[in-house]
Amino acid sequence: MKTFFGVIFLVIFSINIHAQSFKNGVGIQFSQLDYFGPQSGKYFIHDGWNYPKTKFLTHLYWKPALQINYWKMFNSNIELKSNLVISKLQTPDFKHDSIYIKSIISKSEEKKIYFSVDEKVNYYFLKNGLKQFSPYVSTGFNFAFNDNKLRFAIPVGVGFNLKITPQWFFNYESNYYVSFSRTNFLNHSFGVVYKWNAKPKKVKEIAKLFTFASNFIF
Repeated sequence: MKTFFGVIFLVIFSINIHAQSFKNGVGIQFSQLDYFGPQSGKYFIHDGWNYPKTKFLTHLYWKPALQINYWKMFNSNIELKSNLVISKLQTPDFKHDSIYIKSIISKSEEKKIYFSVDEKVNYYFLKNGLKQFSPYVSTGFNFAFNDNKLRFAIPVGVGFNLKITPQWFFNYESNYYVSFSRTNFLNHSFGVVYKWNAKPKKVKEIAKLFTFASNFIF
């Protein structure tokens, strides 16, 4: 599995290589995928009284995921983000899928491997990397694979980078995905991004480092 992610990382880099110096970034985030909210129209669910305490239990039916991404900056305001999301969950088959909704509430869902890939363009309101706080909006395209089904969607999102050091950033992002199969969902993520300028000859060394780091995740 770790070799697989190293190969993906190297391929994404090779697509963006050119003769001059270029600005790049790699990130890792923890995500929460929400198919339940758009399906049920209820993003915060009250299950009933938490006996013997006199208050309602509130459940967020979000599913955890790991997110790995590559960032390519074209200028101080426009950036390309390639994103891979990995999880294990059940997804609905159509809009307002009652079987899916019941299985999530009863915690009887059939979890299967989930892959999702985004190609998005981020537009920064401020000059990215030059400010301590850099908010942005994003859109692009997405395809997700789960339970032998391939689905396509258009993500629309907002996010920000918060500079920790000159090259390390804290990143938060929320996206709403409008699916062609009418199985809309949300993805909320947070994590860190490392950005740098590099010559193409350094790509293989960086890919090896990324593969090594994946040993601690997978």
